[in-house]
Amino acid sequence: MAYSVIMKRIEEMGGKPVLRMAQKKAGPVVSDNSNFIVDADFGLIEDPSSLNTKLQMLPGVVEVGLFCGMAIKAFFGQEDGSVTTRTL
Repeated sequence: MAYSVIMKRIEEMGGKPVLRMAQKKAGPVVSDNSNFIVDADFGLIEDPSSLNTKLQMLPGVVEVGLFCGMAIKAFFGQEDGSVTTRTL
């Protein structure tokens, strides 16, 4: 299937891809458009915008969860229930 080729390309880019598996059914998570979801750990990303572009250029990749250039402020929920923010 196409996801295995994409996962190999992500590995070649330095990522550690994992096919997201469902919790309450057998098999992988399927998006509303019938696509599989691959989670990839790249560790600390020095240049998110460049990685975002490279991932989007992979044939078969529908969307990337880096959201570069889409917000100027981020909200982070903390374990104690508080919220911290970071503004660009």
